[in-house]
Amino acid sequence: MRPKRSQPVLPRPRERHHPGCRQARGRPGAGLAGFTGMGLRDHAEGCGPGPVADVDGRYVDADLRGPGIGRDLVRAGEDWARARGLSGIASDALVANEASIAAHRALGFTEAERIVRFRRGLS
Repeated sequence: MRPKRSQPVLPRPRERHHPGCRQARGRPGAGLAGFTGMGLRDHAEGCGPGPVADVDGRYVDADLRGPGIGRDLVRAGEDWARARGLSGIASDALVANEASIAAHRALGFTEAERIVRFRRGLS
């Protein structure tokens, strides 16, 4: 059922991204070693008024982690954000993903808050 025109359809927070920056690093020989994606968000916890840059995806193959590929990809995204006059960058990780939390901290991120997301189906 489609909403009536008088009922606004509100975007979910992760749908508020605007076109952003995508960076990829090739694997020696062939293939993809890792990537990062950056977007703009209207608001992010702990970042003040928006818009702010947001890391909406990041991955490096397990056998290539450690020498700085992920760091270099995020730094390229930071350059993209600075070129647009943004002063902050946000990211998130699941509470149980200790490796991601450690990687964020190694990149200079500080924890803004922890939240619990809820869901309920509509019948």
